[in-house]
Amino acid sequence: MKSLVLTIALLSVGAFAVQAEVIATAPTDAVARGEYLAVSVVQCIQCHSPHDREGNLLRDQLFTGQAMPFTSPYPEGPRWAPRSPAIKRLPGWSMEEFVSILTTGKRLNGRRPESPMPQFRMSTQDAEAIAAYLKSL
Repeated sequence: MKSLVLTIALLSVGAFAVQAEVIATAPTDAVARGEYLAVSVVQCIQCHSPHDREGNLLRDQLFTGQAMPFTSPYPEGPRWAPRSPAIKRLPGWSMEEFVSILTTGKRLNGRRPESPMPQFRMSTQDAEAIAAYLKSL
C-alpha cells in the first residue's frame, strides 16, 4: 500500500512539473500568446486558412477563411458551415462578440456558431490574446 501511495505521489509531482514547464514556456505578451494559442494549441489556423492540394497552408492567406475542407461525418446531425469565416483582423467582429464566442461558445445574441466550430470555454485572458493576435495581422 505504501508503494502505491508513493507511486501516486511521484506521478502527481511529475505531472505538476510537466504542467509547470508548459506554462513556463507559453508566451506572456498578449499578441505572442494569441499566436501560440491560435496556431499551436487551438489550431484556428487549420480551418480558417486555405490549403494547397497537398494540404499545406497557403502562408500568404492565413486566417482569410476558406470553404470547409471536410463534411460532417453525421449526415443526420446538425448542418455544418459551408465556409469558415475570415478572422484576420476580425472583420465585422467586435472584440466583445469574438471573446464571447471563445469563452461561452455563443455569440452575444445567444446563437452558437455552426459546426464544426467547437464550443470553446476559454479563459477571457486567452480569448483576448487570440483576438489581439488576429487584430494585429
